Amino acid sequence: MCCQRNKETAEGTSDAAGYWGDYRDCDLPWHAFESALDNAVANSKCDFIYQTGDIVDHMVWATSVEKNTMVLTKVSERLNAAFGDVPVYPCIGNHEPHPLNLFSPEGVPDEISTKWLYEHLYNDWSKWLPAETKETILKGGYYTVVPRKGFRIIALNSNDCYTDNFWLYHSGTDKIPQLQWFHDTLLEAEKNGEYVHVLTHIPSGDGTCWSVWAREFNRCVTRFKSTISGMFTGHSHKDELFVYYSEDEGHPTAVAWNGGAVTTYSNKNPNYREYAVNPETYTVTNHWTWIYNLTAANLKPDEQPEWFLEYEFIKEFTEDLSPAGISKLLDEFAENPELMRKYWRYRVTSADPQVNGGCDRNCLAGSLCRAAVTINSQRGRCEELREKLFASLDNEESTSSGSTEATTPGPSTPSDDDNDGGGSSTLGLLSVSSLLAIVLSIRLAL
Repeated sequence: MCCQRNKETAEGTSDAAGYWGDYRDCDLPWHAFESALDNAVANSKCDFIYQTGDIVDHMVWATSVEKNTMVLTKVSERLNAAFGDVPVYPCIGNHEPHPLNLFSPEGVPDEISTKWLYEHLYNDWSKWLPAETKETILKGGYYTVVPRKGFRIIALNSNDCYTDNFWLYHSGTDKIPQLQWFHDTLLEAEKNGEYVHVLTHIPSGDGTCWSVWAREFNRCVTRFKSTISGMFTGHSHKDELFVYYSEDEGHPTAVAWNGGAVTTYSNKNPNYREYAVNPETYTVTNHWTWIYNLTAANLKPDEQPEWFLEYEFIKEFTEDLSPAGISKLLDEFAENPELMRKYWRYRVTSADPQVNGGCDRNCLAGSLCRAAVTINSQRGRCEELREKLFASLDNEESTSSGSTEATTPGPSTPSDDDNDGGGSSTLGLLSVSSLLAIVLSIRLAL
């Protein structure tokens, strides 16, 4: 949203956006997007690329069918040129349509329908996807594909649950057939002995996802917990994870991974993620996050930014990436405030304004709760972890100050601590571009 033709020239250097991006409300310049692609190609030997939605920028007042289709095509062509024969498996974000967020049901007149978007996306995606995906993409922007024997990918259009998708007030989430298709596709995968990766844009526990949709989605995840071996989301711009629990007994059933974003919007360092997965079960075994620091990069506008490994998950947190292992890690976050602060720092991509501002007890609790909530109206696990975290923080404070006075806990709602969770999490264009290219590396010798 910065450096646009319709904006005045900045009066001073303090007002100007940085050459390699800006921590303020700016999307990424095109040359920074290309730097991310070049670095990912050089750094990561990947078999698949997951792009979890949001290609169009944050100039939401300036969208049009013509602009959005141009952006979508330019970015997909650049991705294809960068990675060549490596297939990209995309899903739809809330920024793709015009007007923003609005995904119409079937049967409405063409002039107010999202049909144009689905047709364009199928044409754009057909270089990566087989013809069998056409029917469901044109129906609602979702599809399934089997890239290799024993392994299936399901890409959903999670805007069926998005509270800002005002078409849902007309049609309701219960009249949209996608979740039934999701269940039936998982059932087929189970019968075929396939492992499944699920791609969605909006995390089901996000405050902008209708709880009734999230509840039914969670029931599918629980029912097919032995079939679903990986879940990948976008939307929040944050490096985070989400643990799914069974509704009846509260057992951990799945983990969804959110790989941050290359967009700097807002207060983020550009980043991308590489995953290693087991070649037999397709479970995630490790991941690496690559970033560059905006402050340092903008001091040298004539040089390429210095991309570096921010962290490797198993070295910083745990070697057990199973649902049970990650659920245990959440307890460790609650019991060890310093470990929780480390998670929060990586969650906000070690961005200078965030790190300098710090994260108080309510901020830490919000970040921890968000990892434990996959249905926004069900927060039992959140409350359990929150109480444990506050007790740990009280003990830490009393140990450091000699005081035994406890601090009153703040709100329990899982918070999006810098309020950008409703924005884009992936690819964009020109000086307003963003990218969340989840680079998935299947390592055959683990």
